[in-house]
Amino acid sequence: MFDNEEEQDIRSEFEEWMDINFFLLPVPFRFGQEPEYELYSFYTGIYKKVMRELWKPVREITRRHYPEVMEEERPLVVERIERILNFVGHRFLLNLFELLYDQRCGVDLREKYPDFDKYKMNYAKPQRQNFHDDSFFDDKPWITEEQKEILKQCFEEDAPQISFKEMRKIEFVDMLQSVLLKHFDVADRLEPDSLIIYAMYLACEHMDFRLDIEHYSTFIQYGFDESELDLSYEEFMERLSKKISQKLNG
Repeated sequence: MFDNEEEQDIRSEFEEWMDINFFLLPVPFRFGQEPEYELYSFYTGIYKKVMRELWKPVREITRRHYPEVMEEERPLVVERIERILNFVGHRFLLNLFELLYDQRCGVDLREKYPDFDKYKMNYAKPQRQNFHDDSFFDDKPWITEEQKEILKQCFEEDAPQISFKEMRKIEFVDMLQSVLLKHFDVADRLEPDSLIIYAMYLACEHMDFRLDIEHYSTFIQYGFDESELDLSYEEFMERLSKKISQKLNG
């Protein structure tokens, strides 16, 4: 039935992945109304490759943006952090598959997404790079010091200041897209309206990552104990407020 044992393992892995993500898949793929090979092809040709190749850059960008998180050593906290890092790109790629399916089926995205015009305003224009912060140049060793100063000057004179958080978002999106584009030609495969939704999903992926990681960054910086990992949001914020007051009052 299978060409080799490796293919059988991949198939078993795929079926388990389908079960885990059942409610995140387009409805026709949940109940066999669409041929499974389309989803299987996406899983093996894009999903698995992108998720595997994201492992290193996700940790590099987290170390650069949130060093305290990557320096954490308590096993239970590290386990929670690793869970977040391992799933970067997961929901985004599932959304991408649904977007491709909607496009193939001729779904009117403007009708499916009531806030489409808002997304178009927010995501249709390319973002300007922020050359003001030196971290932008960390992975670009070919840029000389003289060129850096010229770019910084041009940014200061001609472009509005991009916030520190916005700069981090740009770097995160660039990281995710640089891996995806090796296996999926966005410009060739997606229609104009689909590109708007694609950009929205990219922004959502960063937002989810930022909120999750910043929670543990706060957890670490304010000295929470491992026993406090499962606090409700209300309990966590209440204790955080007390810790901040104590810190401010000495």
